[in-house]
Amino acid sequence: MELDRSKLIINTKIGRYDSDPLKQFDFSYAMTIRSVKRSLDRMGCGYIDVLQLHDPEFSPSIELILQETIPAMIECKKRGWVKALGMTGYPLELHYDILTRAGKGTFDQTLTYGHFNLHNQNLCTLALGNNDSTMSFMEYCQVSSVALMAAAPLSMGLLTHNSPPFWHPASETLKTACKHAAEIAKKNNVDLPMLAILFALAHDGISCTLLGMGCQRDLDSAIIAVERYRAIHAGHDNIETLPPTCNGVMDHGVALRSQMQSKLNPILTESEKRTLAIILDDTNGPFSDLWKEQKQSWDGLYEADLFWSKVPGGRSEAESKMRKSSSRTNAITSNK
Repeated sequence: MELDRSKLIINTKIGRYDSDPLKQFDFSYAMTIRSVKRSLDRMGCGYIDVLQLHDPEFSPSIELILQETIPAMIECKKRGWVKALGMTGYPLELHYDILTRAGKGTFDQTLTYGHFNLHNQNLCTLALGNNDSTMSFMEYCQVSSVALMAAAPLSMGLLTHNSPPFWHPASETLKTACKHAAEIAKKNNVDLPMLAILFALAHDGISCTLLGMGCQRDLDSAIIAVERYRAIHAGHDNIETLPPTCNGVMDHGVALRSQMQSKLNPILTESEKRTLAIILDDTNGPFSDLWKEQKQSWDGLYEADLFWSKVPGGRSEAESKMRKSSSRTNAITSNK
């Protein structure tokens, strides 16, 4: 069966390639070009819709990204190999830094994960830029015409009734708080993942929420959540709509969480309403202390530092190898 290419949206990533720590990351100009050409050859798709800079926090330096990776991505776009440029990763501060230093119009899309869920709303509540700034990452994307995508509404397994994977980078304090939230949900006969997905879908400023699914049951639950959320707009004409620029920076999300509850109430059961109110309680809820201390997330830059500390030669040697990999001319003309 032949598919209409125009009806497919194909994204692919550059930057992270191998499980071997010595070969895992390569942000060089040459490797970026080779990777895109290899993807086009493998898929035979003619062009890639979105080329995504993946896990930039693991680059040996931000200068390498600005001087090598991004110019290669722009070259791919000029040649018609890709239609749009995006970025995927965790640290919001680094995303903001790259977007601003790369210049307006360079990136069309950005995807972050774990920053809009029941325990962490940093997409709306974390101030970026100088010390006087009250602009969140969500607002920056809106004023800069960068499409914003949010992934991991279950916070990579934290907001479920099971234990998170052993490798999860969250602090023990955050893991314990999420476990407490799961216990609250269970006590009220509420499915915590369902509540978490509905919460993540409820902000109009996020154009797309990505959810990982590992089995048919996960898929069925996701479909049910989407159908329930659609009822907000389909069956409740007077429902409160969150303004796209809803800003939680000034009060660390207190008003935002209240608005989210109000918006979801029409589609929640009484048990779900009660559970959500307890979980989002800013005084006695499981995450209240974390919000007060601004510890609702983990340090993505620390995770990258930890990775490079275990690689022989560290960041310095890795960057030197990437910069010496090959000339830009050879990268464009080589078919290898």
